[in-house]
Amino acid sequence: MDIFEGDTRNVFSVIIDVLTRGIQDSVPWCMLFAYDIVIIKETRVAVNVILERWRYILESNGLRISRSKTEYLWCNFSNLPNGEGVDVLMADQVLPPKDNFRNKLRVAPIAEKVREGQLCWFGHIRRRRIATPVRRVEDLVVSGSRTRGRPRRTWADLLTLDLRALNLSADMTSDRRSWRRRIRVAD
Repeated sequence: MDIFEGDTRNVFSVIIDVLTRGIQDSVPWCMLFAYDIVIIKETRVAVNVILERWRYILESNGLRISRSKTEYLWCNFSNLPNGEGVDVLMADQVLPPKDNFRNKLRVAPIAEKVREGQLCWFGHIRRRRIATPVRRVEDLVVSGSRTRGRPRRTWADLLTLDLRALNLSADMTSDRRSWRRRIRVAD
């Protein structure tokens, strides 16, 4: 079989995978997506080291990395000074930082997708008959003493906040199509 038949992105991914197998970390520290590579490291210095390895391997095998399109996202989850003042470089060229990549991917924020899923399930439950077990649970009151501190947020509390945020009411769930249209988050 000719490996160049079909989608060239798949062929390119296989070539990159084979060439860089020796320097790839496990997921999620290194991920390959068609023409994109995601590299995750704890410091900018470590990013520079692995980025230079990738550049060397790819360019020594005749492939080119677009320095004008290569960018990085800095997330300091540990709140440590991991390379403050250190530039991310590719062959002596400073790479531009990005604030986020989600807009570029055209993906809705995770919190909004979770809210959509919860409201979808809420609508599904509300359209069921009152006698079904899932509807009888709505009116249960848990007895006993609660834990110390602030009361935990319940699903009902979250639903109230979500319905208020989208200017919806529980009565609107009866029309499935209309309900889905109202809670739908644009991708």
